[in-house]
Amino acid sequence: MKETIGTQVCFVTVDEDYSGQRIDNFLITKLKGVPKSAVYRILRKGEVRVNKKRVKPVYKLQSGDMIRIPPIKIAERTEQPIPTNLDKVSKLEMPSYLKIST
Repeated sequence: MKETIGTQVCFVTVDEDYSGQRIDNFLITKLKGVPKSAVYRILRKGEVRVNKKRVKPVYKLQSGDMIRIPPIKIAERTEQPIPTNLDKVSKLEMPSYLKIST
């Protein structure tokens, strides 16, 4: 499979290994880390082209198809800081009626 990947438009030529596979499933496996909703959105908007034509998600790839994949921007997840007020839970006291006497 020939491919040119970067922050620009990517062109992929389908080889026989992917022949018969649906375009949506191909893109989901090709674009790791991209949410499925984003994959279906670029298909719906016509940004993904196969042989210079718009395709629906059910299109089955054929050997030799040229797929145009647009650049996809993904918001990077940032680590959420751990809240400092969690120590309040440990300071809570159990009501006396729930305590088990030994």
